[in-house]
Amino acid sequence: MFLFINLGERARSGLPKIRSGWEAEGHELRLYDSFAPFDHTVLEMKWAQEEGKTTGTSEETSEETSEETSSRVLALLKQAPSSSARQLAAQLGLSQRAVELQIAKLKSGKKLRRIGPNKGGYWEVLH
Repeated sequence: MFLFINLGERARSGLPKIRSGWEAEGHELRLYDSFAPFDHTVLEMKWAQEEGKTTGTSEETSEETSEETSSRVLALLKQAPSSSARQLAAQLGLSQRAVELQIAKLKSGKKLRRIGPNKGGYWEVLH
């Protein structure tokens, strides 16, 4: 029924479209059958690495991103020391919880200190 109103595809047309699209982007695709211990077909799709880009471990990437975020938090707090976590989150495009975790990390690393109460106080950047 969906085929009649051009919302469906003919049977067996999906895989050739996937293959041509994947290979057109420069990625590798391999399809093979295996019969042991049971019959099954395997579709192996390998992502081609872009030239000039190197991939680090997720731990390294996460650490770099965290350091970058910490630097951005410190820069914003230097400009506006009375900013709240909610305000910082809006400016950074992060969740309030992510900013709170960054602030806790900066406080434990002796890079940031809170002067005064939560309401009415301000942040002092120590480094």
